[in-house]
Amino acid sequence: MKRKLQFLSVVAMTAFLGMQTVNAQIALPGVIEAETGGTYTTGISANANFTGGTANGISGFNNSGSPVVTRTATYTVTVATAGIYDISMIYGFASGSAATNAGLRVYIPAGETTSLPSTDQYNVFGGAGVLRVNPTTGTNYTTAAPGTFVKNGFYLPSGTYKLSFENVGSGGYSIDKWEILSSTAPRPFPNVGTVPNITTTGTNEFEAENYDQGGQGVTFFDTTLANTGTATAVAYRIDNVDVSNAAGVGSPSNANVVNAIADTEWMEYTVNIVNDGNYKLATTYASGSDTGLKLTAAIYNSTGTKISDLITTPLELTTTTSATTYVALTSPAFPITTTGSKIIRISFSDGTGSGVNIDKFKLVYDSTLGVNDFESNVSINVHPNPSASGVFQLGESVKWEVYSALGSKVAQGEGTEINLSSQAKGVYLVKTAKGATKVVFQ
Repeated sequence: MKRKLQFLSVVAMTAFLGMQTVNAQIALPGVIEAETGGTYTTGISANANFTGGTANGISGFNNSGSPVVTRTATYTVTVATAGIYDISMIYGFASGSAATNAGLRVYIPAGETTSLPSTDQYNVFGGAGVLRVNPTTGTNYTTAAPGTFVKNGFYLPSGTYKLSFENVGSGGYSIDKWEILSSTAPRPFPNVGTVPNITTTGTNEFEAENYDQGGQGVTFFDTTLANTGTATAVAYRIDNVDVSNAAGVGSPSNANVVNAIADTEWMEYTVNIVNDGNYKLATTYASGSDTGLKLTAAIYNSTGTKISDLITTPLELTTTTSATTYVALTSPAFPITTTGSKIIRISFSDGTGSGVNIDKFKLVYDSTLGVNDFESNVSINVHPNPSASGVFQLGESVKWEVYSALGSKVAQGEGTEINLSSQAKGVYLVKTAKGATKVVFQ
Protein backbone atom coordinates (compact mmCIF):
# COMPACT_ATOMS: atom_id res chain seq x y z
CA MET A 1 0.00 0.00 0.00
CA LYS A 2 2.80 2.42 0.88
CA ARG A 3 4.60 1.75 -2.40
CA LYS A 4 1.33 2.30 -4.27
CA LEU A 5 0.76 5.63 -2.52
CA GLN A 6 4.32 6.67 -3.35
CA PHE A 7 3.68 5.81 -6.97
CA LEU A 8 0.46 7.84 -6.99
CA SER A 9 2.17 10.81 -5.39
CA VAL A 10 4.85 10.74 -8.07
CA VAL A 11 2.18 10.58 -10.78
CA ALA A 12 0.28 13.45 -9.20
CA MET A 13 3.43 15.58 -8.87
CA THR A 14 4.42 14.84 -12.47
CA ALA A 15 0.96 15.85 -13.65
CA PHE A 16 1.15 19.03 -11.57
CA LEU A 17 4.56 19.97 -12.96
CA GLY A 18 3.38 19.19 -16.46
CA MET A 19 0.46 21.58 -16.04
CA GLN A 20 2.89 24.35 -15.14
CA THR A 21 4.68 23.99 -18.47
CA VAL A 22 1.55 24.29 -20.62
CA ASN A 23 0.68 27.86 -21.52
CA ALA A 24 -2.91 28.96 -21.68
CA GLN A 25 -3.84 29.83 -25.24
CA ILE A 26 -4.15 33.58 -25.83
CA ALA A 27 -6.57 34.59 -28.57
CA LEU A 28 -5.28 37.06 -31.15
CA PRO A 29 -6.17 39.69 -32.07
CA GLY A 30 -6.13 40.63 -28.41
CA VAL A 31 -3.91 41.50 -25.45
CA ILE A 32 -0.99 39.53 -24.04
CA GLU A 33 -0.45 40.52 -20.41
CA ALA A 34 3.30 40.10 -20.00
CA GLU A 35 3.09 38.50 -16.54
CA THR A 36 0.32 36.02 -17.37
CA GLY A 37 0.50 32.63 -19.06
CA GLY A 38 4.06 32.82 -20.38
CA THR A 39 7.28 30.89 -19.95
CA TYR A 40 10.34 32.99 -19.20
CA THR A 41 14.09 32.55 -19.31
CA THR A 42 16.02 32.83 -16.04
CA GLY A 43 16.21 36.37 -14.73
CA ILE A 44 12.75 37.55 -15.74
CA SER A 45 10.38 38.28 -12.86
CA ALA A 46 6.62 38.73 -13.15
CA ASN A 47 6.44 41.52 -10.60
CA ALA A 48 7.11 44.87 -12.23
CA ASN A 49 4.79 47.61 -11.01
CA PHE A 50 3.79 50.20 -13.57
CA THR A 51 2.34 53.67 -12.89
CA GLY A 52 2.79 53.46 -9.14
CA GLY A 53 1.73 49.86 -8.82
CA THR A 54 -1.58 49.99 -10.70
CA ALA A 55 -0.49 47.41 -13.28
CA ASN A 56 1.75 44.36 -13.16
CA GLY A 57 4.24 43.21 -15.78
CA ILE A 58 7.64 41.55 -16.12
CA SER A 59 11.01 42.97 -15.16
CA GLY A 60 14.58 41.85 -15.80
CA PHE A 61 14.01 41.91 -19.58
CA ASN A 62 17.68 42.44 -20.40
CA ASN A 63 20.80 40.67 -21.58
CA SER A 64 23.19 40.15 -18.69
CA GLY A 65 25.25 37.61 -16.78
CA SER A 66 28.34 35.63 -17.67
CA PRO A 67 27.80 34.03 -20.08
CA VAL A 68 25.20 36.50 -21.36
CA VAL A 69 21.63 35.19 -21.12
CA THR A 70 19.19 36.43 -23.74
CA ARG A 71 15.86 37.12 -22.05
CA THR A 72 12.80 35.67 -23.76
CA ALA A 73 9.11 35.51 -22.86
CA THR A 74 7.09 32.93 -24.80
CA TYR A 75 3.30 32.59 -25.03
CA THR A 76 0.96 30.15 -26.74
CA VAL A 77 -1.37 32.08 -29.03
CA THR A 78 -4.27 31.22 -31.29
CA VAL A 79 -4.50 33.51 -34.30
CA ALA A 80 -7.97 33.38 -35.80
CA THR A 81 -7.12 34.69 -39.25
CA ALA A 82 -3.84 34.90 -41.14
CA GLY A 83 -3.07 38.46 -42.11
CA ILE A 84 -1.37 41.75 -41.35
CA TYR A 85 -1.32 42.93 -37.73
CA ASP A 86 -0.18 45.89 -35.62
CA ILE A 87 1.42 45.66 -32.18
CA SER A 88 1.79 48.12 -29.34
CA MET A 89 3.99 47.36 -26.32
CA ILE A 90 3.60 49.18 -23.01
CA TYR A 91 7.03 49.29 -21.37
CA GLY A 92 9.40 51.37 -19.27
CA PHE A 93 13.00 51.67 -18.13
CA ALA A 94 13.49 51.15 -14.42
CA SER A 95 16.14 53.85 -14.13
CA GLY A 96 14.07 56.51 -15.83
CA SER A 97 16.55 56.89 -18.69
CA ALA A 98 16.38 55.00 -21.95
CA ALA A 99 18.81 52.18 -22.52
CA THR A 100 21.14 53.09 -25.38
CA ASN A 101 20.56 49.98 -27.47
CA ALA A 102 17.35 48.44 -26.18
CA GLY A 103 16.02 45.91 -28.67
CA LEU A 104 13.03 43.69 -29.26
CA ARG A 105 12.54 40.74 -31.59
CA VAL A 106 9.26 38.89 -32.00
CA TYR A 107 9.46 35.46 -33.61
CA ILE A 108 7.75 32.11 -34.02
CA PRO A 109 10.09 29.28 -32.90
CA ALA A 110 11.15 26.69 -35.46
CA GLY A 111 8.64 23.95 -36.21
CA GLU A 112 5.68 25.69 -34.57
CA THR A 113 3.49 26.01 -37.67
CA THR A 114 3.27 24.60 -41.18
CA SER A 115 1.54 27.75 -42.45
CA LEU A 116 4.84 29.46 -43.28
CA PRO A 117 7.20 29.14 -46.25
CA SER A 118 9.74 27.38 -44.01
CA THR A 119 9.71 25.39 -40.77
CA ASP A 120 12.74 27.39 -39.57
CA GLN A 121 12.40 30.10 -36.96
CA TYR A 122 10.18 32.85 -38.41
CA ASN A 123 11.16 36.37 -37.48
CA VAL A 124 8.04 38.52 -37.23
CA PHE A 125 10.06 41.72 -36.76
CA GLY A 126 12.74 43.26 -34.60
CA GLY A 127 16.34 44.07 -33.96
CA ALA A 128 18.76 45.80 -31.60
CA GLY A 129 18.13 49.50 -31.18
CA VAL A 130 14.48 49.47 -32.21
CA LEU A 131 13.26 51.11 -29.00
CA ARG A 132 15.10 54.30 -29.90
CA VAL A 133 11.91 55.39 -31.58
CA ASN A 134 10.60 56.20 -28.09
CA PRO A 135 11.45 59.27 -25.95
CA THR A 136 15.22 59.44 -25.42
CA THR A 137 14.70 60.39 -21.78
CA GLY A 138 13.04 57.07 -21.12
CA THR A 139 10.26 56.39 -18.65
CA ASN A 140 10.60 55.23 -15.07
CA TYR A 141 7.86 52.63 -14.95
CA THR A 142 7.45 52.85 -11.16
CA THR A 143 6.75 56.58 -11.03
CA ALA A 144 5.34 57.65 -14.39
CA ALA A 145 3.20 56.43 -17.23
CA PRO A 146 5.18 53.91 -19.28
CA GLY A 147 6.12 54.46 -22.91
CA THR A 148 4.43 52.87 -25.90
CA PHE A 149 6.28 51.19 -28.73
CA VAL A 150 4.23 50.62 -31.89
CA LYS A 151 5.00 48.43 -34.91
CA ASN A 152 2.53 48.46 -37.80
CA GLY A 153 2.12 46.03 -40.64
CA PHE A 154 3.59 42.59 -39.90
CA TYR A 155 2.34 39.13 -40.89
CA LEU A 156 1.04 36.37 -38.61
CA PRO A 157 -0.20 32.98 -39.89
CA SER A 158 -3.42 31.47 -38.53
CA GLY A 159 -3.44 28.62 -36.02
CA THR A 160 -2.16 27.83 -32.55
CA TYR A 161 1.57 28.18 -31.93
CA LYS A 162 4.16 29.76 -29.67
CA LEU A 163 5.08 33.43 -30.05
CA SER A 164 8.33 34.59 -28.47
CA PHE A 165 9.41 38.09 -27.42
CA GLU A 166 13.16 38.50 -27.04
CA ASN A 167 15.48 41.29 -25.91
CA VAL A 168 18.21 41.41 -28.56
CA GLY A 169 19.82 44.71 -27.54
CA SER A 170 22.23 45.61 -24.77
CA GLY A 171 19.74 47.62 -22.70
CA GLY A 172 17.10 46.32 -20.33
CA TYR A 173 13.51 47.34 -19.69
CA SER A 174 10.26 46.12 -18.17
CA ILE A 175 7.02 45.28 -19.95
CA ASP A 176 3.39 45.68 -18.97
CA LYS A 177 1.65 44.14 -21.99
CA TRP A 178 1.48 43.67 -25.75
CA GLU A 179 -1.67 44.48 -27.71
CA ILE A 180 -1.89 42.81 -31.14
CA LEU A 181 -4.71 43.93 -33.42
CA SER A 182 -5.67 43.57 -37.06
CA SER A 183 -3.68 46.14 -38.98
CA THR A 184 -5.06 49.46 -40.13
CA ALA A 185 -1.71 50.33 -41.69
CA PRO A 186 -1.50 50.71 -45.45
CA ARG A 187 0.66 48.28 -47.42
CA PRO A 188 2.95 51.04 -48.73
CA PHE A 189 5.55 52.11 -46.17
CA PRO A 190 4.18 55.30 -44.51
CA ASN A 191 7.49 57.19 -44.85
CA VAL A 192 7.03 57.07 -48.61
CA GLY A 193 4.34 59.72 -48.31
CA THR A 194 2.61 59.55 -51.66
CA VAL A 195 2.93 56.28 -53.56
CA PRO A 196 5.27 56.91 -56.53
CA ASN A 197 3.41 57.82 -59.73
CA ILE A 198 4.95 56.21 -62.80
CA THR A 199 4.51 58.56 -65.76
CA THR A 200 6.14 59.34 -69.09
CA THR A 201 7.80 62.47 -67.66
CA GLY A 202 8.09 61.86 -63.89
CA THR A 203 11.14 60.94 -61.77
CA ASN A 204 9.54 57.50 -61.19
CA GLU A 205 11.91 56.72 -58.30
CA PHE A 206 11.41 54.57 -55.20
CA GLU A 207 13.98 54.13 -52.43
CA ALA A 208 15.18 50.56 -51.81
CA GLU A 209 14.61 50.85 -48.04
CA ASN A 210 10.97 51.91 -48.54
CA TYR A 211 9.73 48.41 -49.40
CA ASP A 212 6.09 47.67 -48.53
CA GLN A 213 5.20 46.67 -44.99
CA GLY A 214 3.54 43.35 -44.39
CA GLY A 215 6.22 40.96 -43.21
CA GLN A 216 8.41 38.04 -44.18
CA GLY A 217 7.05 36.09 -47.13
CA VAL A 218 4.39 38.72 -47.78
CA THR A 219 6.11 41.94 -48.89
CA PHE A 220 9.72 40.76 -48.64
CA PHE A 221 11.83 37.68 -48.07
CA ASP A 222 15.12 37.88 -46.17
CA THR A 223 17.41 35.04 -45.16
CA THR A 224 18.60 36.57 -41.87
CA LEU A 225 16.69 37.06 -38.64
CA ALA A 226 16.20 40.76 -37.94
CA ASN A 227 17.76 43.82 -39.52
CA THR A 228 21.54 43.43 -39.27
CA GLY A 229 22.27 46.96 -40.51
CA THR A 230 23.42 50.05 -38.62
CA ALA A 231 21.56 51.17 -35.49
CA THR A 232 19.90 54.32 -36.84
CA ALA A 233 18.79 52.47 -39.97
CA VAL A 234 17.43 49.62 -37.81
CA ALA A 235 15.27 52.20 -36.05
CA TYR A 236 13.99 53.25 -39.50
CA ARG A 237 13.01 49.70 -40.57
CA ILE A 238 12.77 46.98 -37.92
CA ASP A 239 11.89 44.13 -40.27
CA ASN A 240 14.25 41.39 -41.47
CA VAL A 241 15.53 43.34 -44.48
CA ASP A 242 19.04 44.63 -43.77
CA VAL A 243 19.12 48.44 -43.93
CA SER A 244 22.21 50.57 -43.27
CA ASN A 245 23.41 54.15 -43.49
CA ALA A 246 26.02 54.32 -46.22
CA ALA A 247 26.69 57.72 -47.74
CA GLY A 248 28.95 57.75 -50.77
CA VAL A 249 29.68 59.19 -54.18
CA GLY A 250 26.50 59.40 -56.20
CA SER A 251 24.19 58.64 -53.28
CA PRO A 252 21.37 61.05 -52.35
CA SER A 253 21.04 62.95 -49.08
CA ASN A 254 18.82 60.13 -47.81
CA ALA A 255 21.67 57.68 -47.24
CA ASN A 256 19.68 54.63 -46.11
CA VAL A 257 20.46 51.65 -48.32
CA VAL A 258 19.60 47.95 -48.41
CA ASN A 259 22.68 45.76 -47.98
CA ALA A 260 23.83 42.22 -47.12
CA ILE A 261 21.58 40.90 -49.90
CA ALA A 262 21.65 37.15 -50.49
CA ASP A 263 20.40 34.61 -53.00
CA THR A 264 16.56 34.09 -52.96
CA GLU A 265 15.81 37.41 -51.23
CA TRP A 266 13.21 39.84 -52.62
CA MET A 267 11.34 43.06 -51.82
CA GLU A 268 8.06 44.56 -53.08
CA TYR A 269 7.08 48.17 -53.78
CA THR A 270 3.63 49.62 -54.44
CA VAL A 271 3.55 52.10 -57.33
CA ASN A 272 0.81 53.82 -59.31
CA ILE A 273 1.19 53.26 -63.04
CA VAL A 274 -0.29 56.43 -64.59
CA ASN A 275 0.99 55.83 -68.12
CA ASP A 276 1.56 52.45 -69.70
CA GLY A 277 4.48 52.11 -72.09
CA ASN A 278 7.92 50.61 -72.50
CA TYR A 279 10.13 51.26 -69.48
CA LYS A 280 13.62 50.43 -68.26
CA LEU A 281 14.58 49.71 -64.63
CA ALA A 282 17.58 51.67 -63.34
CA THR A 283 19.13 50.38 -60.09
CA THR A 284 21.45 52.70 -58.17
CA TYR A 285 23.93 50.58 -56.23
CA ALA A 286 27.51 50.30 -55.01
CA SER A 287 29.75 47.25 -54.68
CA GLY A 288 33.39 46.90 -53.73
CA SER A 289 33.76 43.52 -55.44
CA ASP A 290 32.12 41.15 -57.90
CA THR A 291 29.81 39.04 -55.75
CA GLY A 292 27.87 37.33 -58.54
CA LEU A 293 24.59 38.80 -57.28
CA LYS A 294 21.91 39.14 -59.98
CA LEU A 295 18.64 41.09 -60.12
CA THR A 296 15.28 40.47 -61.80
CA ALA A 297 11.90 42.23 -61.58
CA ALA A 298 8.23 41.39 -62.05
CA ILE A 299 4.93 43.25 -61.82
CA TYR A 300 1.87 42.12 -59.80
CA ASN A 301 -1.63 43.47 -59.40
CA SER A 302 -2.75 44.92 -56.06
CA THR A 303 -4.07 41.53 -54.86
CA GLY A 304 -0.71 39.83 -55.40
CA THR A 305 -1.40 38.03 -58.69
CA LYS A 306 1.58 38.09 -61.02
CA ILE A 307 1.00 39.97 -64.27
CA SER A 308 4.33 39.47 -66.01
CA ASP A 309 8.10 39.39 -65.67
CA LEU A 310 9.76 42.71 -66.43
CA ILE A 311 13.39 41.61 -66.47
CA THR A 312 13.71 38.06 -67.75
CA THR A 313 17.52 37.92 -68.13
CA PRO A 314 19.07 38.60 -64.69
CA LEU A 315 21.25 41.71 -64.42
CA GLU A 316 24.56 41.16 -62.62
CA LEU A 317 25.52 43.78 -60.03
CA THR A 318 29.23 43.95 -60.86
CA THR A 319 31.80 45.92 -58.86
CA THR A 320 31.64 49.72 -58.88
CA THR A 321 35.21 49.83 -57.44
CA SER A 322 33.98 50.83 -53.97
CA ALA A 323 31.13 50.08 -51.58
CA THR A 324 30.49 53.85 -51.44
CA THR A 325 30.68 54.57 -55.17
CA TYR A 326 27.15 54.46 -56.55
CA VAL A 327 26.25 53.93 -60.21
CA ALA A 328 23.02 53.22 -62.08
CA LEU A 329 22.62 49.86 -63.83
CA THR A 330 19.86 50.06 -66.45
CA SER A 331 17.93 47.10 -67.84
CA PRO A 332 16.70 46.58 -71.41
CA ALA A 333 13.24 48.03 -72.11
CA PHE A 334 10.15 46.03 -71.17
CA PRO A 335 6.40 46.71 -71.61
CA ILE A 336 4.08 47.71 -68.77
CA THR A 337 0.63 47.24 -70.28
CA THR A 338 -1.68 47.98 -67.33
CA THR A 339 -2.31 51.10 -65.27
CA GLY A 340 -3.36 51.78 -61.70
CA SER A 341 -2.01 50.51 -58.37
CA LYS A 342 0.55 47.78 -59.00
CA ILE A 343 3.34 46.00 -57.10
CA ILE A 344 6.91 45.79 -58.36
CA ARG A 345 8.88 42.83 -56.96
CA ILE A 346 12.69 43.06 -57.09
CA SER A 347 14.31 39.62 -56.68
CA PHE A 348 17.93 38.55 -56.22
CA SER A 349 19.68 35.34 -57.19
CA ASP A 350 23.11 33.73 -57.26
CA GLY A 351 26.15 34.83 -55.31
CA THR A 352 26.08 36.90 -52.17
CA GLY A 353 25.41 40.58 -51.79
CA SER A 354 27.31 41.13 -48.56
CA GLY A 355 29.29 43.82 -50.35
CA VAL A 356 26.40 45.32 -52.34
CA ASN A 357 24.50 48.46 -51.23
CA ILE A 358 21.29 49.28 -53.12
CA ASP A 359 20.12 52.86 -52.85
CA LYS A 360 17.07 53.21 -55.10
CA PHE A 361 15.20 52.08 -58.20
CA LYS A 362 13.77 54.10 -61.08
CA LEU A 363 11.38 53.17 -63.87
CA VAL A 364 12.69 55.10 -66.88
CA TYR A 365 10.13 55.74 -69.62
CA ASP A 366 11.41 54.56 -73.00
CA SER A 367 8.65 54.56 -75.65
CA THR A 368 4.95 54.08 -76.36
CA LEU A 369 3.52 50.60 -76.60
CA GLY A 370 2.98 48.82 -79.89
CA VAL A 371 0.66 45.91 -80.59
CA ASN A 372 3.57 43.47 -80.38
CA ASP A 373 4.15 44.48 -76.75
CA PHE A 374 0.91 42.77 -75.73
CA GLU A 375 -0.01 39.15 -75.32
CA SER A 376 -3.55 37.84 -75.70
CA ASN A 377 -5.48 38.50 -72.50
CA VAL A 378 -7.83 35.59 -71.81
CA SER A 379 -9.78 37.68 -69.26
CA ILE A 380 -11.07 39.84 -72.17
CA ASN A 381 -13.57 37.82 -74.18
CA VAL A 382 -13.51 39.03 -77.82
CA HIS A 383 -15.09 37.08 -80.70
CA PRO A 384 -14.79 36.33 -83.49
CA ASN A 385 -11.05 36.83 -83.49
CA PRO A 386 -9.85 37.04 -86.24
CA SER A 387 -12.84 38.79 -87.84
CA ALA A 388 -13.43 38.97 -91.60
CA SER A 389 -15.94 41.84 -91.23
CA GLY A 390 -14.00 43.92 -88.72
CA VAL A 391 -16.83 43.65 -86.19
CA PHE A 392 -15.96 42.17 -82.79
CA GLN A 393 -18.23 41.23 -79.90
CA LEU A 394 -17.21 41.61 -76.24
CA GLY A 395 -18.34 39.19 -73.56
CA GLU A 396 -19.66 42.05 -71.41
CA SER A 397 -20.54 45.72 -71.72
CA VAL A 398 -17.45 47.78 -70.89
CA LYS A 399 -15.63 50.95 -71.91
CA TRP A 400 -13.05 50.17 -74.58
CA GLU A 401 -10.34 51.78 -76.68
CA VAL A 402 -8.69 50.51 -79.89
CA TYR A 403 -5.12 51.29 -80.96
CA SER A 404 -3.30 50.69 -84.24
CA ALA A 405 0.00 48.83 -84.56
CA LEU A 406 1.75 52.23 -84.38
CA GLY A 407 0.10 53.08 -81.06
CA SER A 408 -2.47 55.59 -82.38
CA LYS A 409 -5.99 55.50 -80.94
CA VAL A 410 -8.41 54.74 -83.79
CA ALA A 411 -11.67 54.13 -81.91
CA GLN A 412 -13.26 54.21 -78.48
CA GLY A 413 -16.68 53.54 -77.03
CA GLU A 414 -18.75 51.59 -74.53
CA GLY A 415 -20.85 48.48 -74.97
CA THR A 416 -20.47 44.96 -76.29
CA GLU A 417 -19.61 45.66 -79.95
CA ILE A 418 -16.47 47.08 -81.58
CA ASN A 419 -16.82 47.99 -85.26
CA LEU A 420 -13.52 48.45 -87.12
CA SER A 421 -14.96 47.90 -90.61
CA SER A 422 -13.94 51.42 -91.66
CA GLN A 423 -10.32 50.77 -90.67
CA ALA A 424 -7.60 49.10 -92.73
CA LYS A 425 -7.22 45.37 -92.25
CA GLY A 426 -4.51 44.42 -89.77
CA VAL A 427 -3.69 43.85 -86.10
CA TYR A 428 -5.21 46.15 -83.46
CA LEU A 429 -5.06 46.46 -79.69
CA VAL A 430 -8.24 46.52 -77.59
CA LYS A 431 -7.90 47.99 -74.11
CA THR A 432 -10.44 47.74 -71.27
CA ALA A 433 -10.24 48.07 -67.51
CA LYS A 434 -9.13 44.42 -67.40
CA GLY A 435 -6.09 45.09 -69.56
CA ALA A 436 -5.42 44.75 -73.29
CA THR A 437 -5.55 42.08 -75.98
CA LYS A 438 -4.82 41.76 -79.70
CA VAL A 439 -7.55 41.47 -82.33
CA VAL A 440 -7.11 40.79 -86.04
CA PHE A 441 -9.21 42.29 -88.86
CA GLN A 442 -8.47 40.12 -91.91
